[in-house]
Amino acid sequence: MTATSPLRLRRITSGLTQAELAQRAQVSQQLLSKIEQGARTLRPDMAQTLAKALGCRPAELLPALAMTPQPETENTRELELLELFRRNDERGKETALAVLRLNADPA
Repeated sequence: MTATSPLRLRRITSGLTQAELAQRAQVSQQLLSKIEQGARTLRPDMAQTLAKALGCRPAELLPALAMTPQPETENTRELELLELFRRNDERGKETALAVLRLNADPA
């Protein structure tokens, strides 16, 4: 059994159909369907757009946004890094970590 997406739960509790939310958020119904089914990743910028249309906080739709108490722009960057990191194979992940470590060292 697949877990229900936070987006779907919020949309349903708001009494909206996918088509109605799509119209409010000015996105396609097909995109909403794919996000709700897990076929597309809900990106932080889209979470903001949908949250505005639903009258809620973006973190309610994308819980990872609430992971750290940093400004939303930093959360967006962190999530983008995490998403890109996860797309890589092990070699790519090791390379990315090595680059970040080099840049993080104050030397």
